[in-house]
Amino acid sequence: MLERKMYSAAIFDMDGLLLDSERCLMNAWLSASLEYGIPLSEQDFLYTVGRNAKESYEKLLQVLGSENDYRAVQRLVFDTLGPESERVFPLKPGVIELLNLLSDRRIPCAVASSTHNEEIRRRLTAVGVLHFFSAVAGSDEVARGKPDPAVYELAARRINAEPSFCLAFEDSENGATAALRAGMAVVLVPDIKAPQIAGALVILPSLSAVIPYLDGWFF
Repeated sequence: MLERKMYSAAIFDMDGLLLDSERCLMNAWLSASLEYGIPLSEQDFLYTVGRNAKESYEKLLQVLGSENDYRAVQRLVFDTLGPESERVFPLKPGVIELLNLLSDRRIPCAVASSTHNEEIRRRLTAVGVLHFFSAVAGSDEVARGKPDPAVYELAARRINAEPSFCLAFEDSENGATAALRAGMAVVLVPDIKAPQIAGALVILPSLSAVIPYLDGWFF
């Protein structure tokens, strides 16, 4: 049986949950590394999912072998996807409907992401959903990234919400671990990396599948 506790706020991850960005990034990095003859595997890239920019860079640098090789592959990624500051990733199914329903219920929503705050705002503005969120918290604002709970704790403070009354929506193992460590309940909606984690309230195939549960979860 699902837990019947009621929640008063919702906190969302962004990449891989709200935006279909992880798959686009992975395909671009794998293709670019292959063109350079450097064996970046899908598993190597999946290690970076849910991690902050510094940790992701260190992993990719380790696999690619040198700063020069990393920069060369990165340039090909930019050629494919465009500069980071201009990329627009599509919304995943169910995002607009779910956010509209939470807005109708006046449930405060925030974003807690491994992406930097300014980039979170740019990406969500580009797809027309930033206005749904009362606050965002990014990895550049905390000392440690996910799975450390700091970014979730910051997001909760910014909407004046007690973590134990926040329901977190995540796609990755690191993100879910961070939210659980912050004292939140977690709904998992896996993306390209299947989380291996216990303690989630429920695992669902999409954000559209969240909608039937809203009456049982929110005030």
